Amino acid sequence: MIGEYMELWYDFGDDWFIDIKLKDIFDAEDSNILPSVIDGERFGIIEDCGGTWRLNDIIKAFKGKKSKAYHENRNWLGIDDFDFSLFDIEEMNQRLQVFLKIYKLSYEGKKPPTNQEIDYIERRK
Repeated sequence: MIGEYMELWYDFGDDWFIDIKLKDIFDAEDSNILPSVIDGERFGIIEDCGGTWRLNDIIKAFKGKKSKAYHENRNWLGIDDFDFSLFDIEEMNQRLQVFLKIYKLSYEGKKPPTNQEIDYIERRK
């Protein structure tokens, strides 16, 4: 159990595969205890971009900054420049906590996400 890995298959259309290692098991009586990221690399998932194979095309387009693909992706993502190698563990954990609350309200509370929440999920803050 502890120390074992599993693979999370996220978004069956884009097919993101995320390796997860179980670090600890504890009593879940406290409903405020949520999962957290302890390590990672690069920027991570861009929702509905086409998966890792399409993400590589987006990275290439942003490196060139003159192609039609750059302008299309810049407009779609709403950013002019980006460092896709960036990984901020504090930001990732903060985002994870917010995501879990949004998804819980959506699935258990049957409350659709607000436009502001969707922008947050899609990193358009």
